[in-house]
Amino acid sequence: MRFAVIAVLLAFLAGAIFVGHYGWVSAGNVTMPAWGWLMMGLGIFFTLAIGGGLMVLIFYSSRAGYDEAPQIEYDDETEDGSESQSTARFTDRAADEQPAQFEATRRQAAAGQGHHIRA
Repeated sequence: MRFAVIAVLLAFLAGAIFVGHYGWVSAGNVTMPAWGWLMMGLGIFFTLAIGGGLMVLIFYSSRAGYDEAPQIEYDDETEDGSESQSTARFTDRAADEQPAQFEATRRQAAAGQGHHIRA
């Protein structure tokens, strides 16, 4: 199965190269001015720079823990020691850096679930 996928992808690559070459050759003796080459080069450069920057941000976000979902820990006891009501506590690694957003999320969850939530 893996070899079939690789073969299909290589066929797509070969087709793209063929179409690109055909388009380049069929243009004939058309010359591109220097500013055209400059603009094409700048387009390629900025495309690679933005793509690379977004990949760096994805890796940073993943390693810093921003992609992890908040953890909900349920306790069977309230603060006074009675077991009459269940409480939930959210823990979030990014809560220190985004306290307003974290607080709004806590309030929404408390309103929707009916739990007492403490950070």
